[in-house]
Amino acid sequence: MLCIVRSKKKRLSRAAAELFQWRFAIGKKLLLSASLRLCERTLFFSPCAMLFALCLCPATAGAGTISITTKAFALADNERVHVVLQVTNRGNEPAHQVRTDAEVLGERFRSGVRTRIGPGESSEFNFSKPLDSSLAGNFPLTVLVHFQDANGHPFSALTCTTFSVGKNRNAELVSASDPLSIEDNGLVQFRIQNKSSQARRIKATLALPKEFSSERPETQFSLPAGGSNTLSFSIRNLGAVYGASYPVFLIQQYDSDGVNHTAVSNTLVSIIHDSNWFKRTRWHWAGGFVLAGAFFIFSIAGVKNKQSVDILTKTKLC
Repeated sequence: MLCIVRSKKKRLSRAAAELFQWRFAIGKKLLLSASLRLCERTLFFSPCAMLFALCLCPATAGAGTISITTKAFALADNERVHVVLQVTNRGNEPAHQVRTDAEVLGERFRSGVRTRIGPGESSEFNFSKPLDSSLAGNFPLTVLVHFQDANGHPFSALTCTTFSVGKNRNAELVSASDPLSIEDNGLVQFRIQNKSSQARRIKATLALPKEFSSERPETQFSLPAGGSNTLSFSIRNLGAVYGASYPVFLIQQYDSDGVNHTAVSNTLVSIIHDSNWFKRTRWHWAGGFVLAGAFFIFSIAGVKNKQSVDILTKTKLC
């Protein structure tokens, strides 16, 4: 099972950096000039200079990509379950502070931290746990890979697969889901069909990367023989970044004659910007106007103070 998440990281070219320094120097001079003009009772130029300075921003050129691919394997013998995780970076930027969390048979394992996985490089993580001899069937293996970009921004990549203990019987469930694009909140839907000749009591669990949350990620329902159902899960964006894509998984399990059956479905959630540019930048505009208003008030206060000093001086002269 492959799991890919991409994170874009902006970089400044040398020319762009020089342009930003030039813009910053001009903005600094304008702000200094505006401050001096306060003493000369110039009320209009000061807030305008502030707004102009707030609009200064670095020019960006080029973009790096971290693309994490995870392969998960689990093998059960008579006594233990052995888990092997292979994490590969297929992007063109290194992944930093990489570690994995694996959940198998109700127990969670956390690996040590690998400082760096460069472009095209792979790293392997291994876990092992005792096996209950009474277990039989197919079981889920969920893996969450944590990593950071060069700026320390955290990301995660989720994958989920199954492994067999003793009797190997595939779950007679078929499910499908359409990719989803969201900004803040969204609804993930899975269509599930029971292909067996018997009714099933199914436990469904939505597995999410850490960038998302769901109020009710788990549910139980019954499906008659040949029946179908559509499950909907409301998800919330906690920190997923624009332009990144995150796989999410639905784990479906049921018991039949003491044998556990597991089916895993997945879909892709992509993060998009709101199409309304003014709505997306409303906080920048609000912050700019607040600062400009504050600067304007200070300008008036400074002028009134200077006028009071002038009146007092004239009074003394009289």
